[in-house]
Amino acid sequence: MSYNVYLITSNGMPRNRHALFVETNSVTSSGHIFQVTGNIQNGMAFEDKPGHSPDQQPTFHGKTFLGTVQRDYKKSFKEVCLGIQPPKKQFDGPRRRYLDEPIRRCQEWTSAGVLVVEEILLSLFATTREES
Repeated sequence: MSYNVYLITSNGMPRNRHALFVETNSVTSSGHIFQVTGNIQNGMAFEDKPGHSPDQQPTFHGKTFLGTVQRDYKKSFKEVCLGIQPPKKQFDGPRRRYLDEPIRRCQEWTSAGVLVVEEILLSLFATTREES
């Protein structure tokens, strides 16, 4: 059995927030959310938690299908997410702390997560394909 994985977009300021959502129950559209929480003034932290259908949330903006994962996805999926550094504190009041680094928010963290997950899935697919 496999589960659908989505990029979820929620209304936010100054930019929309992004998270990864694995739909584990297709009847109720509930599942598990993988995201970073916080802000660039204080820094962000990784969070994973069960979640209801994202499209029923008041801040829901959009949902993009990314692919599928197997039923036993959770441990490896979480390890991938934990391997991506959450955005750190980037401001002291109005002053930027790291002028030589681009500002990273939840969108950048989620994009990195999508790339790593796709890379792992492609390498698994290539290995399976060569062996068959």
